[in-house]
Amino acid sequence: MLGIGACTETPHPEGKPVARQTYSHVGKYGIAASDIQIERVYDPMALKGDISPTLRTPPHVAIIDYATHRYMAEGGQDIFRFVLEQASVTKRVIPQANKWVSWTGMADEDEYRFFIVVSLHRVTPGQFSGPGASIKMDRTLVIPQRKSIAERERLQTEFVDDVIHDLDDRVRLIVEEQLGL
Repeated sequence: MLGIGACTETPHPEGKPVARQTYSHVGKYGIAASDIQIERVYDPMALKGDISPTLRTPPHVAIIDYATHRYMAEGGQDIFRFVLEQASVTKRVIPQANKWVSWTGMADEDEYRFFIVVSLHRVTPGQFSGPGASIKMDRTLVIPQRKSIAERERLQTEFVDDVIHDLDDRVRLIVEEQLGL
């Protein structure tokens, strides 16, 4: 079992905002490649309704930081490409159906939908990219509006960690079984 949890840059006392996640502590995962290329082609400002830049640690930042620290070239003739194509987050309010509770204005819930797309490629120098694989992840996080800002940030941070853990499992499986690296 791989423990992936992110480190924080600074500790946070109770009631204070959660520190930004970093992944400089994660164990390396060796890939039989001459080079590892980590790219982000996704522009979070280009997708209408994407609120990911407003999160304490935007998923696109966390995923690129994680991949940069996690995957290591261990020799081989091909190149491994990790391309983040999308890491969007949308938000909608789920109104409380119970009118008795809804009058408080704090009974509603915020639903955050995380949509991640990563493509993985084995590239042989001097040739076109070989067949690759795509990972699509659609995850939802629901947070009651009555939660404090610090608690919301903590829940969002833990959720991003969980998404990255799932992504890592899928990347390793594809690298080994489909790309043969």
